[in-house]
Amino acid sequence: MNTKVIIAGLVAGLTGFLLGWVVYGMLLMDFMTAHCTNYPGLMKEPPVLWAIFFANCCSGWLFAYIFHRIGGIQSFAGGFQTGLIISLLFTLNLDLYYYSMMNMGDSTYYAVDVVVSTLMGAVMAGVAGAMLGTGKKAA
Repeated sequence: MNTKVIIAGLVAGLTGFLLGWVVYGMLLMDFMTAHCTNYPGLMKEPPVLWAIFFANCCSGWLFAYIFHRIGGIQSFAGGFQTGLIISLLFTLNLDLYYYSMMNMGDSTYYAVDVVVSTLMGAVMAGVAGAMLGTGKKAA
């Protein structure tokens, strides 16, 4: 990975971290809690923020790596469009597994999570694509 990919992934990860805080941590918190199976000890209070940030950076780096090595994507629009499909498939993969094996939430919880996570991932991917398109071309 070159420096441009690392920086693009980091900025996309920061974008995902901040979006997650606003969307899941503020806007949808009560809604998601109402549709989630709750029991003592399920949720960490407070959450481990460094791990959430690093998880978002891993997604950002994945988008940046794919776009740089395979896709040649260097714009927000290109990253968003490609990230929409990648995020949809990845989110469906996780949420369908969770839905099939756990009593973590109802079908509304998972449906909303698929839509929101897909859009958030697409924005992160758009940011990664835009960052890869800035400055001089990377080797």
